[in-house]
Amino acid sequence: MSVEANKQVVREFFSAMSDGNLEGALAVLAADIVWTIIGDTPVSKTFRGLKDLEGNLVNEISRRVKLEVGITLEVAEL
Repeated sequence: MSVEANKQVVREFFSAMSDGNLEGALAVLAADIVWTIIGDTPVSKTFRGLKDLEGNLVNEISRRVKLEVGITLEVAEL
């Protein structure tokens, strides 16, 4: 996959998440995804595979954020 195609996947993922469309967000990701979040947060780690990402990252975010209030995710730079 090209760099531009990867960037488009990221844009689609965050757009779907901002719309509250978890199923759509996960649908754009590859089953063997490796996603690393740097920093010092409860979700700063490497997630390996779609099931790990969904089960650990998405569920942790859902647990900490009042999704009924809404969340807007903005990609600042790719």
